[in-house]
Order: sequence, then C-alpha cells, then structure tokens
Amino acid sequence: MQPGTETTVEEWEERFRKDVKRRPGWSVLPIEMLFSEAYRSLTGSAQLALQFALSQVSWEKTRRPGKRKHLKNDTVYLPTNALIALGIRSGSTRSALRRALVEKGFLDVKKSGSYLNCGVFKISGRWRYYPNGEYMPQDQPPP
Repeated sequence: MQPGTETTVEEWEERFRKDVKRRPGWSVLPIEMLFSEAYRSLTGSAQLALQFALSQVSWEKTRRPGKRKHLKNDTVYLPTNALIALGIRSGSTRSALRRALVEKGFLDVKKSGSYLNCGVFKISGRWRYYPNGEYMPQDQPPP
C-alpha cells in the first residue's frame, strides 16, 4: 500500500479475506523475535500490527540452508484503515501501538503520518537490545 492512495476499511477487509483464501499458512515472524522480551512486552494490538507490518517485507532468496536471509525491502506502512480492518478501532490504541513499536525498537520512522496520511516506517533490529542497551530511537520524527 503506497501512501497517498486512499483505501477504505471495507476494501482492506476484503483484501484480508482474499489473502487468507489465497495464502493460508504462517505469518512471517522470526523465532528470535517471538521469544524476545521486547515482543512479549507488546500489547496484543501492537503484536498484531507488527505482524501486519512484517507481512509487507520481502526477503532475499538464499540457497544455503540455515543462512540468515537479508531484507530486500524494509519499508512498511501502517495505514489507519488497515488497522481498523484488523479490529483496532480506537484512535488512542493505534497511536499507542505505533509509538510502542518505535520505542521498543521494531520500527524506525522514515516519515511521520497523520490521520489521513499513513506514516512510513523501516524495519529495525533495535528490539534485540531491549530492555538493556541501545534500543531507544535516536533522532527520529515522532510516529
């Protein structure tokens, strides 16, 4: 989803229904992230939003088994209407989960968003250092 293109809640719900029928299976969530303290400290809504964000990421293909794959595209969007379609209806909850994902090191802010324009984020690895270390965002606009 590109910023600037307006997609309604109903269109997002339809897209999610079609995606489940077309691609049943697992979400892309690294096992290292699943068992991290940072992920476990997130609310359920923030975990759902993170899974939605990670579903937008593409990975480099590798032929070597066991080798860590690298991100090919690390830009993600968290549009308001998509989060509403996922069941996160409260505006304060949406802003709190965006803030939590940035503060706990899962996302970096590329461009701040507003109600009508979704923010642009980049996948970050700072969550590995939570709660002890350099996991706080440095010199970023607010989410």
